[in-house]
Amino acid sequence: MTNIHIRSADETDIPLLAQIGRQTFFDAFADNNTSQENFDKYIEQAFTETKIADEFGTSTSLFLLAENEKGKALAYAKLRWDNRRDDLMANKHYIEVERIYVLKDYWRMGLGKLMMNEVFDIARQGGYEYVCLAVYEENIAARCFYEQLDFQSIGKVIFEMGDIIEYDILMMKKIRQGI
Repeated sequence: MTNIHIRSADETDIPLLAQIGRQTFFDAFADNNTSQENFDKYIEQAFTETKIADEFGTSTSLFLLAENEKGKALAYAKLRWDNRRDDLMANKHYIEVERIYVLKDYWRMGLGKLMMNEVFDIARQGGYEYVCLAVYEENIAARCFYEQLDFQSIGKVIFEMGDIIEYDILMMKKIRQGI
């Protein structure tokens, strides 16, 4: 993809982040859920402007926004470094990609790789040794994408959607030598 600009999101982007989150989560998982009620409720709760604002306001997270040359938002990523994966990460010097959401019209165009390369740069600049992320165990395409970027599976984590329990695969990639 050409002419893509990735920037840190700011508070004025919160409504846009909420909208992209709702849309991309729906597009990616609407056909693969066991309870429409739980799915709809999750989307309603996880992607409200209030919830995004709360996440935005923490000192251990960063939102990145990818825009085309006209300023249209195409994707976003949420990074966090609050050590919530310490139980599975042997090395505690990591940053987590909690979300990477690309609008459906831009799937398979290289935008995900572009976003991940930006994440790797940010992680290296921050002195992190690893990047980790959780991916839905049944999302084979996403798992293959991350494996192509040299991520390795290291365990499973629970993902709750209402009263439905699903599992994500926790993956990690070493991005720099130990310090």
